[in-house]
Amino acid sequence: MTQEEKPTTLGEMAEMLRVLIDSLGPETPVEFAVCDGTGLLIHDNVDIGPYQRFSGESGEAAGAFVMLRAHHHPGTSPGRRLTSPTADLDEELRGLIEGDA
Repeated sequence: MTQEEKPTTLGEMAEMLRVLIDSLGPETPVEFAVCDGTGLLIHDNVDIGPYQRFSGESGEAAGAFVMLRAHHHPGTSPGRRLTSPTADLDEELRGLIEGDA
């Protein structure tokens, strides 16, 4: 498994948070941003907690994980969306390079 394929561990995440706390301070507001490659969906109401994944075949626990949750519920705003101004150009360039244009 390459470094890019290796999942981030809880210890690595804690170290990233420690670095952020040291540079920004513990009272800095948190926004959870999900990048889809062309834009960001940003939530400002987030929390973190454990969850387990179960095997569909055996029904046994397949692993324990940490979940970052952005709190969006039906009928509420999903968050702010920031789209890269170059998103359309990126797609057009990809088509030219791959011969799809």
